[in-house]
Amino acid sequence: MDLVHLESVFDVLELYLWLSYRFPDMFPDVAQVRAMEVDLDAIIQQGIFQITRLLRNSEQVLRDDPEIQALSHKRAARVGAHTKGKGDEPRLSEMLVAKGLITPQMLKKLQQELSTEKKPERSRPNRNRRK
Repeated sequence: MDLVHLESVFDVLELYLWLSYRFPDMFPDVAQVRAMEVDLDAIIQQGIFQITRLLRNSEQVLRDDPEIQALSHKRAARVGAHTKGKGDEPRLSEMLVAKGLITPQMLKKLQQELSTEKKPERSRPNRNRRK
């Protein structure tokens, strides 16, 4: 089950317990709800433990894999080889490629699209010009 859903169920059980303090005659199953909360809390903790273990294992695999390290070094070198923008501030395109949000191929295609969009604007005569 999804941990977010389990957290929502836990919140509903907490609400039930709170309402049982306000209206004990309308919410009589306090002992059962507390037992359900304990079981649900154990399930949630186990799920979180498994997720953190998977994340740690995947990070270790990424650190130990020489191919992945070589690719990340090549990507960093490629980004570093591009020219910087004004001052010491990196260009937006370099930052997007470095973060892996776009690939270098996507960047080239975007640059081509932008250059083709700018060309018709320059060649279009000024229609509002007075004669």
